[in-house]
Amino acid sequence: MPKVMIVDDSNVVRMAVKSILEKAGYEVYEAENGYDCLEKLGSLDPDLFLIDLNMPKMDGVELIKKLKGNSEFSHKPIVILSTEENPEVIAEVEKLGVTEYLKKPPDPMKLIKIVGEFIAK
Repeated sequence: MPKVMIVDDSNVVRMAVKSILEKAGYEVYEAENGYDCLEKLGSLDPDLFLIDLNMPKMDGVELIKKLKGNSEFSHKPIVILSTEENPEVIAEVEKLGVTEYLKKPPDPMKLIKIVGEFIAK
């Protein structure tokens, strides 16, 4: 079963996205910020990351830099799921190799389609 790691400080967002993806046949892991995600990666190996950009403790940009700098995870697809609209921030994460950018709240069918496309590659 394909595995997705949702990293978002909003429990409501994590639960909604988890429900959508689990119904579509994915195993879903949750983390509430970048630090939480990195700690959990010691025992988990997701196929794709869904990351919010605006989080306390370690934001999405810093987490993406750490994932891309780790040979174990650098090749994994990263989809941003955020309300961030600052073009500079979006350009920065695109340069880091983010696979796709979705605005919150995501359309469930579009979310499932995008996750499926990138996990299938």
